[in-house]
Amino acid sequence: MNLSDNGQKLFLYLITNQRINLCGIYRLPDRVINFDTRIKGEKLQKAKSELLEKVFFYDGWVYVKNAQILGGYKGEKNEVAIKQEMADIPENVKNCLFKGICPRVSEKEDRVSEVSDTSINHKSEIINHKSEYSSVDFLKNLPQEEIDEFVKKFNVTPAGVKRKADDLIDWCEANGKKKKNYKAFLRNALRKDFGDRPPEDEEKMARIKETQMKYQGSSEFAKGLKDKMQIKK
Repeated sequence: MNLSDNGQKLFLYLITNQRINLCGIYRLPDRVINFDTRIKGEKLQKAKSELLEKVFFYDGWVYVKNAQILGGYKGEKNEVAIKQEMADIPENVKNCLFKGICPRVSEKEDRVSEVSDTSINHKSEIINHKSEYSSVDFLKNLPQEEIDEFVKKFNVTPAGVKRKADDLIDWCEANGKKKKNYKAFLRNALRKDFGDRPPEDEEKMARIKETQMKYQGSSEFAKGLKDKMQIKK
């Protein structure tokens, strides 16, 4: 009841969005929150600060402390699933969320609009926003907006983007390789394998989408009219 409108909106979003899992720790960069909630900049930081007792934020990750209670999940099977989810979370994320051991960066590179561990131990350490692309988890959990961006830029389908991401994950694991920026790694691979999408293709896709929307609208109108008039086939 003490939360602001943005605070309430953010909290409800964090406990109901499609990314939340059983353990309550999941990847959610600020730009995704911006897109889904339209809460941005200082307003987002203020809303986050209101949730310090309920939610922790670190390096593009969210930890909803009472996710199991809020979700009503209980039982032995859920405990097994939680252990599996925890095993997939990077150690640096777990160390920061549970132990308060968070890396520092130069103040010159700090951005208050990004996550900081002030939501964990009330210190003034800010985390570099570029790190969300520095983990292979970016490839494992490709945000839909990133997929859409690649499809628009390269001559590839959404399924093709996901397959290429899986291929790169397998290559990294098989060769013991790490990359500084996994988004750039994927982008370069897509450009090499599929090439840039011609401008005319973008226009064609836009026309197809517009036609589909018109067709869907006309179909829904016809269905509604048929139901209203009780017309049988």
